[in-house]
Amino acid sequence: PDPLAQVWDYVTSYVHAPPTPDFSPRVGEGVTGMDTYLGVDVPPSHTASLAGLLSTIALEIEVSAIHVDWGDGTSDTYPPHEEILAGYPEGTVIHLYETKDPDGVPITVSYDWTVRWRQGGGPWQPLDPPDTATTVSYPLYEVISVLTR
Repeated sequence: PDPLAQVWDYVTSYVHAPPTPDFSPRVGEGVTGMDTYLGVDVPPSHTASLAGLLSTIALEIEVSAIHVDWGDGTSDTYPPHEEILAGYPEGTVIHLYETKDPDGVPITVSYDWTVRWRQGGGPWQPLDPPDTATTVSYPLYEVISVLTR
């Protein structure tokens, strides 16, 4: 069989679970002018060895980046490090919303998957599988102070 077809078969059967983002403040409690923290787990790297007709195929799969579209016209890319993506209070993935949207902004978090393979110890060849993504509607409210006598 075609080695590239074998690699694609394996990659598409490998479970690419979409991200499960965690927000602080929680969904439904977002406030303009207050930091919104994002936490997300990063799947571990995965290696496999496939038996080919003439030789073995080595395969490596990993998340190379986390993309976040904040739903307000801004987006960011982060390295796949657990410390950065730990969420509140240790994590450093933070966004500040400036406009309320009680209907919710669509925040999309996606894993950028990287795959490389080689046959029989030959040179590594890249493969570009689609990202897996999750979109969450994140309502934003504003707090207004009122002085009364």
